[in-house]
Amino acid sequence: MKRALKHSPPPSIYHVVRGQHVEGAPPDVRGDLTGVRGDLTGVRGDLTGVRGDLDACELTDAERERGVHISELIERESAGDAT
Repeated sequence: MKRALKHSPPPSIYHVVRGQHVEGAPPDVRGDLTGVRGDLTGVRGDLTGVRGDLDACELTDAERERGVHISELIERESAGDAT
């Protein structure tokens, strides 16, 4: 497993229904998943402002089985990084 997600302020939220852009979150989604990509089956926790490709975290089957706290996947900011 590696840290491959970034935490930043969330951009505008929208979803697509039958090819049409719809402002706001889908009715069956809880939390802010803006910019998160990959298979999110079973993902739980506060994802507000979290962006990135979940597949880039390279979770092993064992890590998926055990469960991983989302904070373990967010890249640590460097001392000179203001974002």
